[in-house]
Amino acid sequence: MAYATKEIKDLCSFSNGHGFTRHDWAKSGLPIIRIAHLNGSRDFDYFQGEPEPDWIVEPGELLFAWAGTKGVSFGPTIWGGPRGVLNQHIFRVRPREGVDKTWLYYALLQVTQRIEKQAHGFKSTLLHVRKSDVDSQRWPVPPVAEQRRIVDLTSLAERSLTGLDGLLVAKRTFKRGLIQQLLTGQKRFPEFRNKPWITKAMGDYFTEKFVGNANRSATLVYSCTKSVGIVPQAERFAKRLASKDVARYKVVERGDLVYDPMLLWDGSIGFVPDNGRGVVSPAYETFSVNEEHANREYFWSLLKTGDMIQRYKQISQGTNTRRRKAHPRDFLRLSIEMPPTRQEQDRIADVMGLMQREIDLLEALRKQIESQKRGLLSRLLSGELRVPA
Repeated sequence: MAYATKEIKDLCSFSNGHGFTRHDWAKSGLPIIRIAHLNGSRDFDYFQGEPEPDWIVEPGELLFAWAGTKGVSFGPTIWGGPRGVLNQHIFRVRPREGVDKTWLYYALLQVTQRIEKQAHGFKSTLLHVRKSDVDSQRWPVPPVAEQRRIVDLTSLAERSLTGLDGLLVAKRTFKRGLIQQLLTGQKRFPEFRNKPWITKAMGDYFTEKFVGNANRSATLVYSCTKSVGIVPQAERFAKRLASKDVARYKVVERGDLVYDPMLLWDGSIGFVPDNGRGVVSPAYETFSVNEEHANREYFWSLLKTGDMIQRYKQISQGTNTRRRKAHPRDFLRLSIEMPPTRQEQDRIADVMGLMQREIDLLEALRKQIESQKRGLLSRLLSGELRVPA
């Protein structure tokens, strides 16, 4: 039997927060809870006056941001912060008798998605709704006992996600620490310990190159990024930004090293990916790799370390703090401490690759469980799938 539907106003009451002004702010007292704090910020202003009882928010209360960014700050939250006072643009939500608070939170999440889908134009991104826009929405309502069974079932998936989150944090932390030790020679493999590390120049592994595209034989355009290195421009910007005529661009091959000389200080460097031959902006610096002596996976990690970023800043020249140029001559002169053999680079790269693949698998598993949880929750809340007693 299908659930009976009710308007949201029949399931809960909404009360707005108080409009605190700068004159109300203090350095201590009760934290003023704003929309940013619903997204995890703990940078509070405080209220030292005598609050009205309706302003007080206790940990665990259900709140609803009625003004905010779609998919980010708009919608319901179970408050996980300290006791505080509620700012404007946020409703306190109080469930009525026979309504489980956590089930109501899940239902309001679904209602939020419905409202977001209906938003158009400017309001499709920045949402600002009235109380009636929310409480007039209708939703299927099971008996409170079944509401709690839905919550219990959903919480199993959430506990799995929480466990995976903790495991991912631990794996990433371990990887960072181990990489630091491997890339500095603090940790060595037994078969290499009798050979000390050596000081080399970046130019021992990379050679500056310039291959023009006058015949326009290469058309795939790459961009240089801080976070993921070299990527097809269409992937970074969801469209091609380069001019149609790429005759003046530089041709690069799979595995070439590329950096943005104006943003190298910020870590904008990487290797051309498996997409293969393409072109980059003539403003970028391009290098071939000494295949005999350099393992790209090893250097990908080395080139992105905090120590190397500091070295890039030292060779970057200019008065504009955001755009300082790093000349390829100075880049190739950078001295680096290196394993004495390519074989040791390979072993280090293998270990780093195994750790990253484990992290990638855990992230994929988390996405799968998250997707399954969303699908299950949607079917449970709509009554398509029932939870027997």
